[in-house]
Amino acid sequence: KVPSDMKARIDLYGKNNNWITRADASNAGDDITLESDLAGPGAYYLAVLDLDRKAHTEEYQLMMVLKSA
Repeated sequence: KVPSDMKARIDLYGKNNNWITRADASNAGDDITLESDLAGPGAYYLAVLDLDRKAHTEEYQLMMVLKSA
């Protein structure tokens, strides 16, 4: 869940801060899902931001499901 006025983006980066992929919400308050086939084990980073560049004090939830191929 995201705040009702947050238009969320999730970016996925690799261990060298190389950008891999992203997912954007269509509308403020929408839940989004990011799916990616990763190259293998290693360090990966997620960035969550508001596309409208708003600051938020309301909490949001991030849930991850990792599956081994």
